Amino acid sequence: MTPQAQFQLNRAKNWGEFTKALRVFHGPEQNIFYADVSGNIGYYAPARVPIRAKGDGSRPSPGWSGDYDWKGWIPFEKLPHAFNPPTGLLFNANNQLVPEGYPYLLTSHWPASYRARRILEMLTAHSRHVDQGLSAMQMDTLSLVAQDLKPYLLNLEVLSERGKAAAQLIAAWDNTIDKDRPEPLIFNAWLRELKATIFEDELGDVFPKWSGMQTRAIAYALRDGPEWCDDIATPRVDPCAGRIGLALERALVWIESRHGTNMRTWKWGAEHQADFAHTLFRYFPMLDQLTGRTFPTNGDDDTVNRGSAQGSGDGTPFRHLHGAGLRAVYDLANIEESGFMIATGQSGNPLSPFYDNLLPLWREGHSLKFGAAAHYRLVLQPEE
Repeated sequence: MTPQAQFQLNRAKNWGEFTKALRVFHGPEQNIFYADVSGNIGYYAPARVPIRAKGDGSRPSPGWSGDYDWKGWIPFEKLPHAFNPPTGLLFNANNQLVPEGYPYLLTSHWPASYRARRILEMLTAHSRHVDQGLSAMQMDTLSLVAQDLKPYLLNLEVLSERGKAAAQLIAAWDNTIDKDRPEPLIFNAWLRELKATIFEDELGDVFPKWSGMQTRAIAYALRDGPEWCDDIATPRVDPCAGRIGLALERALVWIESRHGTNMRTWKWGAEHQADFAHTLFRYFPMLDQLTGRTFPTNGDDDTVNRGSAQGSGDGTPFRHLHGAGLRAVYDLANIEESGFMIATGQSGNPLSPFYDNLLPLWREGHSLKFGAAAHYRLVLQPEE
């Protein structure tokens, strides 16, 4: 983002001025959406993206040869964009922006499409949407990963009594990642162990570096790459069913060691906790305890209400490390009725009542109106 692009964007009055401003947006590449009071919608993914003669830039290359030099920039008109699409919908959850066959390289890695698919489901379920409905979409915790993968677990024919009890819970589960339910904990612990049982023998010592791999790697192995399920350390050929069952048993042992044997008392939120540390005081143990805030949250890495964990080396593999720090719904018919919410609070001063007063509202999906009457006025006055 260049100062020139930001200045022009803040003053753009139409699509033409909007795109003109983005021509001087150099990077990093962003999804920037457009809407106006006339009902037009659009988006652009601007940046100065190099055209590479060779390679994708993901690993070092011999710069002295010239074979990997840049050959200019992707033309602005060829970057991903749309204006008033026929569907009347625009959305993005960091999913793939361009179709297969796009002639330029934007990235060698796109995040999984689970969240984008769920957003599309919700948007197309109704022809009209109101502010409250859009806010509810932002808080949605239905897991399409669970819809896709739990049949592999439920189709197992050989399970221990403990495994059968867990499978019964999963079978009756509605696939929502609720902090107060045991099923999300069982399911995510199973996925974590499944990554190890499928990939650790092939990856060996480097597996810990890849243990945070996306869930779609498991989906690929179970659906299209069953050779990954075979344990290369044994002469026999192992079917995926054996890996799936072993992962479940290991997951249940791990949960029992931390939360006891009564499955119905287990809670996803006991492991999935958002950690809000003070920007400075986090580095001082005593002050960190006084100023940090931690509480259980819904969602996981693949839900619209994102609660990414991606592993942790401190024994808390499901600690909530990444999510939406800001949520907003803009009403262009009446901008004063637009709503927003930020995590923690407006102040960075731990002694201020506004340091963490928004945390409960943020967790429950509430919002504040832009036009709400002010209770206080802050005056900055220089010394005489």
